[in-house]
Amino acid sequence: MFKHSLCTAAASLIVLGPVTIALAADEKKDEPSMHMTMEHCDDSMPKGVETAKTSADHEAIAQHYDAEAKQFDAQATRHEALAEHYAMGHGGGPKANTASLAQHCKNLVKNLKASAQEAREMAQLHRELGKALAK
Repeated sequence: MFKHSLCTAAASLIVLGPVTIALAADEKKDEPSMHMTMEHCDDSMPKGVETAKTSADHEAIAQHYDAEAKQFDAQATRHEALAEHYAMGHGGGPKANTASLAQHCKNLVKNLKASAQEAREMAQLHRELGKALAK
């Protein structure tokens, strides 16, 4: 279930990421873009989980989830800023429904924060597994 939610969030970001990045491009030209890819949903993580036998194996998996959480947090922060921008009536052009755009970003923020929390929880669980193996 966890992998499914991360893959769903990643897929949403792949589809929506270029749109939001394009909309914010004029405001954040110097900021590097953070594109999530479907690599988070490939088969390498389940194989790593299935073959993890040492404390170091579980720490490596935990670090993977830590990195995912950071990516989700960064995307949430960007969408929070976009939501504020749209809520002020900016960025959509004369015919845009900026209230809908703001709500869309708020929904993404909620989902991205939840995904980040799930990733942090998975990291913690793998660290606990690693500690149990070290005993």
